Amino acid sequence: MRNLTFALAILVAGAAHADKGESNKGGDKSKDAAASAKATLDKFDEAWNAHDAKATASFLDKSFFGAGPYVSAKIGDADAARTQLEKDAASGARIVRNAIVIKADDSGDTAWYIGDYMFSPKVPPGALPVRRPMRVTGTMVRRGKDWKLSMSNISAVQPDPPASAQNQAATPPSGEATKK
Repeated sequence: MRNLTFALAILVAGAAHADKGESNKGGDKSKDAAASAKATLDKFDEAWNAHDAKATASFLDKSFFGAGPYVSAKIGDADAARTQLEKDAASGARIVRNAIVIKADDSGDTAWYIGDYMFSPKVPPGALPVRRPMRVTGTMVRRGKDWKLSMSNISAVQPDPPASAQNQAATPPSGEATKK
């Protein structure tokens, strides 16, 4: 009976260890997916800076939609996004990514990202260069072995106000100013 109890304890411990290993694989799957999605975004940025509209459009999912930094920049489908990418390629602008955060779900099939970019439109000869900070957020989906962009939103980033302005905004008006 003691041998049976001992064997059962080893079996239960082994099953618990194996189950723990499976849950760790989920974490690895998420990390691997995030790394793979980042590599896809790297390639997208490279194609965008090469002004290759066809290559950048190949990264779009058929369900893609998005928005740009202007009120009129609403992209309702993948065809409108392709048209926008052609305009972007013709503009000669460039982007440089300063930071990115990517998070993938446990299945490794969906990823979300937030990227901080510096956007530099092409300027005419003799004009000073322009650099605009932009924040790009979006989602990506895995289609087979490939990652596709399914949603994107581009925002113009404004600098944080000085600390003194933040403190003044958080401080209620003094009692003397409100007394009458």
